[in-house]
Amino acid sequence: AGAGLPRLWAARMVLTDPAPARALTLGATDAAVYLPTDTGASIYGPGTAGEAQRGLASLRLTDITQTSEGVVVTGSLTTHDRLTPGRDDPVHLRLTGGAEAVDLYVGVERDASVSTPQWRLRSLPHRFDEAVRAAIQQQVGVALEQVPFQVLPAVSSPCDLYALAVLAVRTLLVDERRPLPEALDALVALARQVDEMATGSEELEPCIAGLLAEPRWAKAVGPPGLDEPADAAGQAIPLELWGQVLAALVRMVPGAGRHSACRGWADAPPHALHRVFDRAAADLHLLVVRTRSLIVIDWQYNREVHAVLDQYMQAQGASA
Repeated sequence: AGAGLPRLWAARMVLTDPAPARALTLGATDAAVYLPTDTGASIYGPGTAGEAQRGLASLRLTDITQTSEGVVVTGSLTTHDRLTPGRDDPVHLRLTGGAEAVDLYVGVERDASVSTPQWRLRSLPHRFDEAVRAAIQQQVGVALEQVPFQVLPAVSSPCDLYALAVLAVRTLLVDERRPLPEALDALVALARQVDEMATGSEELEPCIAGLLAEPRWAKAVGPPGLDEPADAAGQAIPLELWGQVLAALVRMVPGAGRHSACRGWADAPPHALHRVFDRAAADLHLLVVRTRSLIVIDWQYNREVHAVLDQYMQAQGASA
């Protein structure tokens, strides 16, 4: 604290409002998930990340394999209780391994080849000692009944990416005739529509530009004040650029389709949670560069010059 040092040189920041999620290490694995706390419903948060689902299941283990990362167990389970896990939600199973119960964390996928509610499962790599591994090995192929399960609704930084998307919707799409819930619903509907339209490697921006030519979508997600596509000539924002803005927002919605930056609410690198923002940051940087011309160039004047040149070229073509 000597003379001449900058003000607040020795200051430090302290987090006073912790994030509404708690970290949970998954038993004998190297994985960890973040579980939402009960903070109430919010338009800025994922509505699908609710309380954990619990029940009983019939379980049959089909194989146990030792990998370089740990022990991996595969099998199937059947239950009549509610089981609707998200893409990245782990399912906790409580097994009997020797004298003690064993916590097994698995990922499940619905088996569409059978009519009964059956799920295929594959566990995360677990670090079991030899006694526990041998006890589980003895249960391979055995029908295990009344096995308790619990779905853990995992969340991560994609929830923050979604909150940024909602903020962007509030800033760019909301006006006196289009409230936030309606504008957000329109954006999600747009994301689903372009996902249904895509049959291969189509770019997102041309798909959105095509939809903006329709009056219904122009009214739902067009620039505020634009009711019909024909009004675009009088707008300060070209529809091509507005389509790029909407494309950036669509990519920020987790699980909205193949164009989303994140597949689900927990789709983030375990040791680099901030990487989910990379695509959004790149999109916004490109938009900032492209919108600079809206400030320093008169677009209306450019359109007038373009119209004069177009008439001249048509006249030249007619005379030729």
